[in-house]
Amino acid sequence: MEGVIGGTTEFTFTSMYKKPHGPPLVETMLASMAVMAVYPIYLFFRVAKNTKDRIIKIKSLIIGTGIIIGTTAYAIEMTDAIAYQYMPIYRPMILVGTVIVFFGYLMPRQIERIIAGHAAVSEELVRSFVEEFFVYLVAPTERTQPNAFSKTLRLDHQQMVGRKILFEFEPASQYETTIKDFATEALANAELTIIFTRRGSAMHSYLREHKAVKFFCLTQQVSVPTEFSENEMLLPANDTSLMLDVFDKTLKAHPESNINVVFDSLSDLVLSIDFERTYRFMRYAIEMLASTRTTVLFLLNQTAHDSKVESSLRGLFSNQIFFGKGGIQIVKLSKIEVGKVET
Repeated sequence: MEGVIGGTTEFTFTSMYKKPHGPPLVETMLASMAVMAVYPIYLFFRVAKNTKDRIIKIKSLIIGTGIIIGTTAYAIEMTDAIAYQYMPIYRPMILVGTVIVFFGYLMPRQIERIIAGHAAVSEELVRSFVEEFFVYLVAPTERTQPNAFSKTLRLDHQQMVGRKILFEFEPASQYETTIKDFATEALANAELTIIFTRRGSAMHSYLREHKAVKFFCLTQQVSVPTEFSENEMLLPANDTSLMLDVFDKTLKAHPESNINVVFDSLSDLVLSIDFERTYRFMRYAIEMLASTRTTVLFLLNQTAHDSKVESSLRGLFSNQIFFGKGGIQIVKLSKIEVGKVET
């Protein structure tokens, strides 16, 4: 009698397929597994085909391949679709597929760099990103605010141009409104504005709708510069050499224009790469941005550091302001005589 061995009922997937036990279970399970696996595999290979980012392309191909290997081997194991003598071959392939998927997802940063190579920011890449600055993107109400930020320091726009300012703030304050005024003033004067910040930060959320403002978003998710949208480019958060390269190439891309930069924030950088590296980066950055046509705000969370770190960073700046719950306060401004500005 089929399905019975020595008085014991044989219960395997293949025995259930034997007549008269009903539907072709093996084929049904294989088809179900195939359907569940095909769609994510399709998505990964589609991403690999369409993306311009070499790391994402390779990761997507690796993960998609791992899913194919793992699900195929698992389907064979579950259905006994191949003779048992081949078990030493197909059973380890389940583990192989799983390892490949995890390797693609959790690829070490060192291997990513080997795959991508050293990716310095090309002048063409920065130029194509920052040169699309159109005055018509500025709202009519913003054109009437050419001193929106500078007037809070009792300066006019021309007196503001060229300053490198340490902007200390209390996190609980609404300091973002002042940064918005800084960007509004730059746009009202038809000047390029770029902001270094984390994607999803308060600064990013506050200003991302301004398409004329260009964002360099610092993230751990990329190892090379990656254009994310028409006004957002992703940069590795810990690679200060790339940040300096962006400064340099931006200046070269706009040799005659006034440029406004917001760096949000020095506190995040200190916590990410340590104070010594941040301090060296700042010395290079201030020297590189010394041009009188470049205006920069470097943000610093006043509550995030000890007095030694704060004192060292303050020593790099001759222009310092503070924004607390009571609003903006001038700590010190260099050279230009402060006077009343008509608004």
